[in-house]
Amino acid sequence: MKKSDLSKTYRVRGEFVESIKEKSLDFIIETKERIEEADIINALIYKHLKDITAKDVTKYIKLTDFGITYIMLLRILHWRD
Repeated sequence: MKKSDLSKTYRVRGEFVESIKEKSLDFIIETKERIEEADIINALIYKHLKDITAKDVTKYIKLTDFGITYIMLLRILHWRD
């Protein structure tokens, strides 16, 4: 087995799961072929991994820590309506 054949399972934040599912369905409709959610994630990694920086990651962590709190607040306010 080549090292490139190895795989590892990663957790995807829940906030992305629905978008990934929707994108998969969009691609299936567009191509008339089954596009797996894992293929979308791997394509994202393939396309962007070489360009991402530590600054990008730390900014993402800060934004998502704030963002989760913000999203929860928005949901609470939305549920009141």
